[in-house]
Formats: sequence, structure tokens, C-alpha cells
Amino acid sequence: MIAFRSSRIFVLLFLILLVSCEKPERQAKKSATPSASNYTLGEVIRFGRGGRSERFKRGGWGDTEKDYTWTNARTARLSFTLADADQPLRLRMRLAGFTNPPLLNFQPVEVLVNDESVAEWEVSDVADYVALIPAEVANHEQFIVRLRIPEAASPKTLEVRDDPRLLGISCLEVAITKADSDEARTAMERYESDDPKQAPGKMYSFGTVVQLGLGAGGQRFKLAGWYPPEPGFAWTGKGPSVLDLSVPPSERPLRLKMKLAGLVEPETLPFQPTEVYVNSRKAAEWLVGAPAVFEAAIPSGVAAEGRLWVELRTPKATSPKELKIGNDTRPLGVRCEAFVVEEVQSDEPSPAGRSSQTPRPSPRQPR
Repeated sequence: MIAFRSSRIFVLLFLILLVSCEKPERQAKKSATPSASNYTLGEVIRFGRGGRSERFKRGGWGDTEKDYTWTNARTARLSFTLADADQPLRLRMRLAGFTNPPLLNFQPVEVLVNDESVAEWEVSDVADYVALIPAEVANHEQFIVRLRIPEAASPKTLEVRDDPRLLGISCLEVAITKADSDEARTAMERYESDDPKQAPGKMYSFGTVVQLGLGAGGQRFKLAGWYPPEPGFAWTGKGPSVLDLSVPPSERPLRLKMKLAGLVEPETLPFQPTEVYVNSRKAAEWLVGAPAVFEAAIPSGVAAEGRLWVELRTPKATSPKELKIGNDTRPLGVRCEAFVVEEVQSDEPSPAGRSSQTPRPSPRQPR
């Protein structure tokens, strides 16, 4: 009997030893298993059904719908595991906002990456929203994106429909890519600066067309002198209206293009004279009437410091009421739909500093 009990104890000890030896091996195998949130730079993650976005969501997201997923809280998080994140990156999100004009014209969204604020977006209609992330922020294996949506509301609260969900933005797709070398260097400088105006959220890439209408995302470039955006455009006022762009440092000449229309009245104010200054240097004089694309030459070296201040001065700005074409009492100059700044190649002719179309006097009332 004693021998039998001893053999049982021996067998139990052997099994315990065997299990304890296997445990580290199992743990090693488990740690070697790829994470569900592994992400390859350049991969486009779609947030509709079948897009596998669930592996990156970490809270604040509703059920996946056919083409998108709504946020359902005032903070939503995404988590990506990157194999190599020791470089500045570009985050692109295709979004639409839950809006109800005029009570809620857009959804303000603050974007934080690894707890650092990198951009502020105004989200309404479906569009791509971009943030540049300096290497100092991106340099972590875990790439955590946090979206703060303070104006999220339920359709029921806004009396739109009987839906009690707290909706902020709907996400269609997300992609993270490398930033080019110039953007990377500038992003780092902005991140290290103590000047809040140097924030990466003001970063601009040459050739990018920026819309200034309501919810189009161009609000972050407006430094002063602009009225609140309206659907499709934003008006300048009496004083200089300034755009502040953080750009990749460039020694090349540049070309500024703006799509504008002026507040005019055929008899007394057939066009709006508009002076254009870039970094305090006069770049063009435009006669703005009917909608047209206007161009201005920016000499080489002006963008060498990585900053562009574009000023529009409209000394004839007046109100529709004074012109007897409306009841609006605001002094209005020109309305801007969009702008773009391009690098000019050495063999290109220099822009003439005037409209690419012949301006035609035309009565324009603010919408």
C-alpha cells in the first residue's frame, strides 16, 4: 500500500514538472503570434462590412455598417502595431460628420497620436482629412490614435430622427503612410517649437487643393480677417485676411492660385481690387468680379523658412446693404472657394500675377 501511494505521488510530481516545463514554451509561441492590430504602412483599412477594421478599434465605435462605422462616444480610439515607426508619418482618414445646420454645421475633431495633439479638423461632408505626425510622436511600436469629438450628439436630441445614439463622425477608411523628407523635417521643427502656431495641424503640402467652405477642413489655415465659413466658400472682410501655412522649406519659385469672386455692383463697384502679399512682399493685384481662378508669382526663396503668410487686402470691401443688394451689414471683399500653392519648375514660365480668366463685372450677392 505504501509503495502504491509513493508511485502515485511520483506520477503527480512528474506531471506537474512536465506542465511547468511546457508553460514557458507555450508562452513563447503565444508571444510570437502576430498581433491582431499589426499594420503595414500604406494599407488602406475600410470601415464598412468586410473591411476588417474591428481589429484596430479600441473603444468609442458603434456597429460596423455597410460602408462605414459611426463613433458613438465623445472619444474614439484606434490602435495600430507598426513594425517600423521611426520616421514621420501621414495619417489620412476619410470621414463624414453628423451635422444639422444651422445648429450643428460641422463636427470639430481633435486628433491625438500617442497622446500628442497633431491636428484639428472640421468634419461635415465626406472628405479626406490628413495629419502629419513627427517622428518623435510616431516612434512607438503602438500607434494610438485618439479622436476627441466634443460636439457629438444624438439625432433624437437634435430632433432629426428618433435615433438615441451619440453620433460624431462616420469613418469610411484609414491609411498611414510615410511622409516625404521635406514634410518630415518641417513636421519635426513644428513639433519641437514652443510656438502654438507652428503646430503640425497647420502643415501644408505643395500642390494640395484646400477648400475654404464649411466643413472642408481649411479653417486651420485661417489666421485672421476671415468670416466664418459658409457652404462652398469663406468671405474676407475690411482688414487683411491672412492664411498661415507651414510648408516644406523650398528655394524654388512658387505659384499661388485662388478661386475667388468679389462682392460687386455693376454701376458703383464693378470689381473688387485685391492686393496679394506673401510674407509681407507684394505678389499681385487682382480685379475680382465673377468667379475665376487668379494666379500670383511667389519668388524663389520666399518659402525657405518653411512658412507662408498669404494676405488678401480688399480696400473697397463694403456691405451688401450699402450697395443696396441685400440686408447683410458685414463689410465683404472677396469670397474664396479654394486655393493651392505649387512649386514652379525651372523651365516653366512664371505666372503673370493676374487672373487666368478675364474678370467680368457681375453682380454678386452673398449667399
